[in-house]
Amino acid sequence: MTIAETIKVARQKKKMTHADLAVKIHVSPQLVGHWETAEREPSAGILLLLARELRFSLNKIEVLPKYRRKPEGVQNEN
Repeated sequence: MTIAETIKVARQKKKMTHADLAVKIHVSPQLVGHWETAEREPSAGILLLLARELRFSLNKIEVLPKYRRKPEGVQNEN
């Protein structure tokens, strides 16, 4: 499951609105909507807050390329 799907499903299971979740993690309701539609991605710190608040495991979601660790010695492609 993607991060967007995970956030949306977990929020709905807890019967929370975008506004409810936004208040708990100190962001705007619009930002929660952007995450759920994959228009934007939460930062690693916010992702941890979301996982804690919504009670989902980060191990079960697809890891976005920006969060993947590169093996030692691998350079960024520019």
